[in-house]
Amino acid sequence: MGLPVNKIRLTPSDMTPSDIINRLDIALQFFKNAASSPMNSKPFLPMLAVLASFSTGLLAADPFPNQPKMAAAYNNLNAALNQLEKADLHLPGPHRKNAILDLAAAKTALDEAAKNKGSYVPKAKSLIDDATKLLEATPLDDNDRKKAMDTIKIALTEVNKGAHAGSH
Repeated sequence: MGLPVNKIRLTPSDMTPSDIINRLDIALQFFKNAASSPMNSKPFLPMLAVLASFSTGLLAADPFPNQPKMAAAYNNLNAALNQLEKADLHLPGPHRKNAILDLAAAKTALDEAAKNKGSYVPKAKSLIDDATKLLEATPLDDNDRKKAMDTIKIALTEVNKGAHAGSH
């Protein structure tokens, strides 16, 4: 059972609820395989490593403690990015629509965030608008999707800076 390394998020602050569910599923599959293995006399250490990895994700799921709106915006931007990474432009699917919904939720969270974030929040909201326009283009080509993903990554950086500016 091999997992592509580029699909595993190693930093807990980048984890979305779906990432946590995926880690739980991986841990469950691991335990099932370890229990059915003929060499199950020493599965304790690998199981401990999987549990530690999973619990770290759960404990650090909130990227900005005491700033729930900034955390929600950050998580929604990550979710939009994940949707666009899954999108296949040659097949119909909900990924573009879900990404647009995630972007709208991120913008709403930023609207409700505290106002002591400097110029970072307005810039992030502007970037969200730009990414949404790119995704609403018809027909959407891969270049638009890549531009939207790059724009969302910059918006994530701005939200991160805004959260840190407001925490001091």
